[in-house]
Amino acid sequence: RDKLAAITHVDGTARVQTVSEHDNAEIHALLNAFGERSGFPVLLNTSFNVRGQPIVEEPQQAIEMLLSTHIDAVVFGGYIVELREWELDEQNLPGLLRLSPGCKLHSALEKNEAKYWLTHDYQGTSQLISAQLYHSLTELLRLHCLADTQNAYAELPLTLRKQINKYIQLKCLTLAYDFSAGRNEP
Repeated sequence: RDKLAAITHVDGTARVQTVSEHDNAEIHALLNAFGERSGFPVLLNTSFNVRGQPIVEEPQQAIEMLLSTHIDAVVFGGYIVELREWELDEQNLPGLLRLSPGCKLHSALEKNEAKYWLTHDYQGTSQLISAQLYHSLTELLRLHCLADTQNAYAELPLTLRKQINKYIQLKCLTLAYDFSAGRNEP
């Protein structure tokens, strides 16, 4: 029960499905390979959606889920799409800043005080952020040229650059490359 808590109901039961090699050789091989690594040839089958959102049906929706939730990878047939770790230089932003799908920056006046949020539709969260971070992100998102983005980022105080890097690492923000200058790197 302790080691397989995700599949154990409150009453200690589970709805187990078994797969033989004859039934589905590919899934059987996957379960065995996972079992060799984890000690348990068990996988949890669940719907691919988050609370309040429809079930993922299209590749674009799967990529949006990858970018905006805490999942590690998405599998398309024989391909695995993973997010790579960004090691950002404090003085250099490697691409144009864009919000992940489902993320929005917004502000509101509450009791004569301006409040700023970064909301995340897919996670169902809304995080209060500082006015300085809000305005810096808004400015960086407005820019359309990699050189301008890098210059604006370099001019920010170190504390703000660290906050922005934190959001990139947490996948609240993602990076898009600037292809307008004739670059063709990924």
